[in-house]
Amino acid sequence: MAMRWPNRLKQAAAVCNSLTLINKSQVVGDVADKQAFKAVEARYVERNLVSLPLRLKWDRPASLTKLQVLKRFEFESRLMRSGVVAVDSEEEHSPAVCQGGARQG
Repeated sequence: MAMRWPNRLKQAAAVCNSLTLINKSQVVGDVADKQAFKAVEARYVERNLVSLPLRLKWDRPASLTKLQVLKRFEFESRLMRSGVVAVDSEEEHSPAVCQGGARQG
């Protein structure tokens, strides 16, 4: 069961990472990113579509949410940053989940 992380943080952990889906069953990437992805109970539906359970209220059951990755900004060594833009694939006016900035390592 996922820890009680705020929904926006869970969404960020699900899509703002170095992970890549290969052959519909194998996920490759940074170990810490894999651990966070697992902790929020995220699953790849396809390369740019991730599903995860989110709760609107803690006393209610979680509902499955799908996040569509619209754009990946791969790591740019000159700028020392990467990023991603994603939206809830089932909500017409959902806010974007995005990450950008410096990546160390």
